[in-house]
Parts: sequence; structure tokens; C-alpha cells
Amino acid sequence: MIFTGTPGGIGFGSKPYRPLKAGDVLRCEVDGLGAIENRVVPET
Repeated sequence: MIFTGTPGGIGFGSKPYRPLKAGDVLRCEVDGLGAIENRVVPET
């Protein structure tokens, strides 16, 4: 799986607006293939 991110500004359409923050965990799973989890970290 390759995560390329989301184009800038796309999240502003969400109601309520909930941007990702440090500590959030993203999980993607594909049946028969596996799963990957990534924790959001602050930008350095």
C-alpha cells in the first residue's frame, strides 16, 4: 500500500472539520493482504 496523502484543502469540506493531529492513528486493511497502521507525529 502506498499512501500519497490528500490534496491540500480537501479536509475543509468535512463537517465538523477534524484535521489529523499528533497521536492520531490511521489504519488501512485489505482482506487477504494485511493491514498497516501509522501514527501521526508532529512536523519537525
